[in-house]
Amino acid sequence: MNGQFILLYAVMPGSIAFLVWMSAMWWLRCQNFNDKGVRMKDWRKLESQLLSEQIQYHNEATYKALEFYVKVLLAVTGGIAYLKLSKESNAHFAAVLTDAGGWIISLVSALFCLMSFTHQKAKIERWALGYGFWSPLFWNETWFFISGVIIAICSRGIVALLQK
Repeated sequence: MNGQFILLYAVMPGSIAFLVWMSAMWWLRCQNFNDKGVRMKDWRKLESQLLSEQIQYHNEATYKALEFYVKVLLAVTGGIAYLKLSKESNAHFAAVLTDAGGWIISLVSALFCLMSFTHQKAKIERWALGYGFWSPLFWNETWFFISGVIIAICSRGIVALLQK
């Protein structure tokens, strides 16, 4: 791996993911809160306790999704490593399984990014007060999303390198 690989498969996708995420969070802010950070419409009309429980549910669901994501990444990466290091495997069969593993990582990464977004959206829709433009920089979900995009793109690039 060289600087060109890192730029093409990590920095550029990460930067694009960052811009997409920040744009989505800005859009959600505009949809839910006015300029003073006050909720524009409270269409849920939930009592405070139930609202807190729902927000807590979405926080926990985000971390359960992360846990599942890491488990799948470790399992598939371990399988790919075994195939590449095994002397007994059929070269063509190992190449097909390695490619499939790369696609599985990309698919699971995309699903993880989608889940991160939907849970964050659900939390924002339940918040009583708005957030600042730069607040998403301090949310775990922001970095989960960006990391997921980078891992999805890098997995395809690394598998391509392994196929050579």
